[in-house]
Amino acid sequence: MTTGVVRPNIPLIAEHDTWITVDPLLGCPASCDYCFLGAFFLRNRKPIEFSDPNLLLDELNLYLSGREDSTPIALGNYTDMLMTPANRQYVASFVKRYAESHPERPLVLITKSRDIGNIPEVIAESGCRAVIFFSQSFAGESGLGLESGPIADFQTTIKNIESVAALRSDKVVPVHFWRPFLSRLNNSANLVNRVERLQKSGSRGSVVVGFKSRGFRQESWTPATSNLITPNDIHYPGDEFFAEESWFLLAALGREMNYPILRHTSCVIAATQKVPDALRTWEGNQSTHYCLSTSCALPQRKICRTASLIDVTIEQLNGAANLLPVGALVDAYVVAGQVTTSVPIDEYTLNVASHVSGLRIRSKSVEPRKAWIGSVNEDWRLGS
Repeated sequence: MTTGVVRPNIPLIAEHDTWITVDPLLGCPASCDYCFLGAFFLRNRKPIEFSDPNLLLDELNLYLSGREDSTPIALGNYTDMLMTPANRQYVASFVKRYAESHPERPLVLITKSRDIGNIPEVIAESGCRAVIFFSQSFAGESGLGLESGPIADFQTTIKNIESVAALRSDKVVPVHFWRPFLSRLNNSANLVNRVERLQKSGSRGSVVVGFKSRGFRQESWTPATSNLITPNDIHYPGDEFFAEESWFLLAALGREMNYPILRHTSCVIAATQKVPDALRTWEGNQSTHYCLSTSCALPQRKICRTASLIDVTIEQLNGAANLLPVGALVDAYVVAGQVTTSVPIDEYTLNVASHVSGLRIRSKSVEPRKAWIGSVNEDWRLGS
């Protein structure tokens, strides 16, 4: 620990659906009106370090001890790990040991920083597998003052993606994080140019996410955020507001231009690693929105389709049973790699059991339990 400030009640390691997050630093120097960090008073803050890279890796190794899955590790859920020199130095120190400990477990970084330094080169030299998400909402391009701080405009985002693509590495790959995908930020007249530039830059694809309001008190939104949501933004399951009409145009462009435009982070990671989507996005009630409508490349669809034909093994079921509540699998039914139970289970437990067993486990009654959901009060404030 390198600070005397008391850490808020945020887990250092947390299991989400797509990845496992590790959060040694809290606070982001940027201030984006739509960002969930606002609820925790962590926007427009100098990042505070609560665990140095060596201690963090020791704790992560202990947490993962005995596990054989390859669930990605996302570094920095409560900061932008490339937005300050200190943050970038942290990444550089962390990846050198991480690559040795977890060579087959991809590292995920999400950034909208103008300056990414030499971090892509450092990661490549370490031998670490990494997917770098370059977040670009196009708020600036749309003339909306929703973002402030040392964040990249679209041209700088393109240059940063190009710098990663220039490494010509199969291990360190750049993708574009298109969020929040709302009508006011995505005029149909601009979509062609945006996709063309992203494809030309070397981006391996875009993952498109709407404005997710779960865990926020709507009355606490800023006026700018409230004005972002229009009648053209459809309210999807999971409290996601999404520009559906613009999405259909965007997905069609992706198919026409052979540029992957996907709807879930798990899908874009699977595509870059050439493995089946771990969340089995291709099946279930939401497959229409999250798989079938996308411009996922045919070779990747074949990979996922092949995975859907593989039978569930007794070993997988036993592995899941050891992590789920007692009796959870007594009345469960299994269809094509997906296990569904009627026993109520919290979201965290489902995520862990799914990752470890390699199955997609679902319950008819899921208690929300993401790392960023919790009581918000003055104790969250980290200095001035």
